[in-house]
Amino acid sequence: MEDLEKGIDLEEKLQTSVHYAVGKICTDAAESFKVQFSKEFIASVADLAFRQAGIFAEDLEAFAKHAKRSTVNTDDVKLLARRSESLHDHINKMATELAANSIKAKNKKKKTDEEPVVQTIDID
Repeated sequence: MEDLEKGIDLEEKLQTSVHYAVGKICTDAAESFKVQFSKEFIASVADLAFRQAGIFAEDLEAFAKHAKRSTVNTDDVKLLARRSESLHDHINKMATELAANSIKAKNKKKKTDEEPVVQTIDID
């Protein structure tokens, strides 16, 4: 029972966070485009975004499970975005950048993990 209450509490916090983020985005857009958004509009967009995020999460989980993995990876995200060409291109670009940064970090770590070479000179 306690776990169920924690889950509901967490979901409410997530919904509140999404609502806040959508409200902030709408406020910024309203200033830029000199328009106004009603509270009902913001609440509707926030609800749609929250529901769509839930659908995305379920799809990503299904893609990973189908591939017999327990972890979602970039291939799953690319598959999810396959119907939106611009989003798919953006995700491919981000995945490439992440992979490049990961390789740089690994190479940097290897260099720092190696013991420094110390040369000694005998003066006899």
